[in-house]
Amino acid sequence: MRRNRSGRGSWIGALLLAAVIGGCGGDDSSGPDGNDPVIVGLAIREAGVTLVSVDGSQVVGSVDIPENGSSPVLTMIFVGENGGQIQAIATETMNVTVADPSIAEFDPQTAFSGAFDAVALGETTFVVQFLRDGAVVYTSPPIRVSVFGPSE
Repeated sequence: MRRNRSGRGSWIGALLLAAVIGGCGGDDSSGPDGNDPVIVGLAIREAGVTLVSVDGSQVVGSVDIPENGSSPVLTMIFVGENGGQIQAIATETMNVTVADPSIAEFDPQTAFSGAFDAVALGETTFVVQFLRDGAVVYTSPPIRVSVFGPSE
């Protein structure tokens, strides 16, 4: 469903993806002071396949959904400073905000997953936030979501 039109990447993005996909970074269960981990990136996955990776301010990939359709359920994987997946606890959740809900809406499924529903043809962006005890501790840069018609 997703078409990556950018064709660009970085070695940091590749390392981030390798750590998330391969699990080589372990987990980020505590931050530098032994407390909460610092989030530095995000991977959006569908059935184990990474559609979007975010490393700092760099976004590689997008979410594309067909007109009158929905995306599959997408899982948001937050990445810590050592490249490992953030192991969320019960007081942590995420929030997804779509810039133009007249194009697409996000339907949460679990604390860290959900699907986009097409509303109208077009493009917009969304941001993903990680919340700890109700406070936002990470906000992704804008990520593109497109609703495309049958000839696109």
